[in-house]
Amino acid sequence: HIDDSRPFFGKAAVKRTLDLMAFHKMNVLHWHLTDDEGWRFPVAKRPELARDGSSRPHSANQKDLADRFEGGTYGPFAYSEADIREVVAYAAARHIRVIPEIDVPGHSKTALKVHPELLCFPKGSPEAPQGAVANVFCLGNDESLKLIDDVFEAVCDLFPDEIVHIGGDEVNKVNWEACPKCRARMKELGLKDGKALQSWQMNRTAALLAKKGKRVIGWDEMILDGQAPEKSVVMSWRGAEGGIAAAKMGLESVMTPHTACYFDYDQCIKDDPAVYPWFTHPLPLKDVYAYEPLAGIPADQQKYVLGGQCCNWSEYTCDETELQWKMWPRACATAEVFWTPAAKRDFADFRRRMETHRSRLTALHVNCAPLE
Repeated sequence: HIDDSRPFFGKAAVKRTLDLMAFHKMNVLHWHLTDDEGWRFPVAKRPELARDGSSRPHSANQKDLADRFEGGTYGPFAYSEADIREVVAYAAARHIRVIPEIDVPGHSKTALKVHPELLCFPKGSPEAPQGAVANVFCLGNDESLKLIDDVFEAVCDLFPDEIVHIGGDEVNKVNWEACPKCRARMKELGLKDGKALQSWQMNRTAALLAKKGKRVIGWDEMILDGQAPEKSVVMSWRGAEGGIAAAKMGLESVMTPHTACYFDYDQCIKDDPAVYPWFTHPLPLKDVYAYEPLAGIPADQQKYVLGGQCCNWSEYTCDETELQWKMWPRACATAEVFWTPAAKRDFADFRRRMETHRSRLTALHVNCAPLE
């Protein structure tokens, strides 16, 4: 997983990551292309999204580390259609699938800065309820649905993979509960609350993608908070619960619980130059290696677990150098965890082999962190 929406890494960095993925038998890249801080994805019908949504104040989401960033404007940085096709082809030549993510209906602050008319409550609106946020689409507004449709149609045109990530995480539903348009939508559809409204939107998007021959994958809120679309894949990030629940329903899952798979978390290196200041949840190499992705899933349901992934969220990652530092060697541990049966995994043996392998990575000019 690469989060390209906060800092913009660019296609050369993505290609280098693909090379390293192939080196470690990692065969799927989850490419996170939009979020609150930046819109990197080209949409021919909506050129304003990448044109106007790919810039931000330089340290917009790094206030605690502002001294590490220059002032002024960051961007505009976005991919062209040619860039996307080039990366997809480069990945395919290395037997790697590319699954794009457009995160909706939340995590959409950038899109809604470009289209503020699609907010439930415009900035400064006296009708806005306490706790309202500016990063969630108004699902009572037909124009919101049209924009989302246009974006995912563009995704289908540029990405050949069967699976498309439609986001769905951390959606604040306070807006919808107070918005007259959203309340009217819920009444019209017979929906009881905001959770049901989000499920309706995700199922609607899944139906659109199904017509294009696609299946959806979404964060585990999709199943734990509502009704998952038919044949969808659940990305279990808040723990193992999403994957366990999906297996019980006969749905496939990808295991990426943040406690074992989020590489933005501190790796417990002395004098670490790339830290995560939001909260303390250490994730040293030994804990990445200790993760058991099938724990808690009955043997007859384990077939529904497609695999797992390491997530490289980048709110506090400045550039490719820091991305590599946080990714390696922990991604080596992830690769071994997901390719090697638990009975054959031994951290002491991995640690010994990793000493040699780290020298290979540094010889390849990879900014690989020390092992401890």
